[in-house]
Amino acid sequence: MPRFYIAPEQIRQDRAEINGAEARHILRVLRLGKGDELELFDGMGGLWKARIENVERGRLVAKLLEQRSHKTESPLKITLVQALIKADKLELIIKGAAELGASHIVILRTARARRVITSDFEHRLIRWRKLLKQAAKQCGRARLPQIEFFCWEEFWRCEIIENHSLGGRAGTRYAGSTNPGCLFWEKRLTRTGGADGRPRRRV
Repeated sequence: MPRFYIAPEQIRQDRAEINGAEARHILRVLRLGKGDELELFDGMGGLWKARIENVERGRLVAKLLEQRSHKTESPLKITLVQALIKADKLELIIKGAAELGASHIVILRTARARRVITSDFEHRLIRWRKLLKQAAKQCGRARLPQIEFFCWEEFWRCEIIENHSLGGRAGTRYAGSTNPGCLFWEKRLTRTGGADGRPRRRV
């Protein structure tokens, strides 16, 4: 059964109004019509079996037949913190994190990150949220991960790492708790070689 995202405000009692890109995909690509059934999720944990009840130009109304339970969410609250990298690689990471169960994704602009025009971030966030919806549709999730952008200095003041203390062995930094939400991992390739003359990787 095909799955589609609807915003919570599109639901009115036992009806859901679908428009925009999702409606075009249902009507023009899948060629679904009145009487066909589909699955809807609102990104907040709501999941319904629905039937198309009315079709108009560019929009449709579906009747919510039953609310379904879902067991696709991880019991762990996983936060991925990713430094800003090339757009194609970053989008692959964002989509993969959503499919693997991350509940929160933080994109960091670090000192070593590539120089990016800051005025473009609003457009990037729109693009990233669209990718999260696509990933949730494909993997069966009913909740959309939150995604945010921070500069490095702002991140250390945000609530994500509040009440956490830093610790760990050399080369690894993480927010230490019984169930850490953030894990920082960095690998460095040293320029000085070992006894065999080969570069030694330090973790």
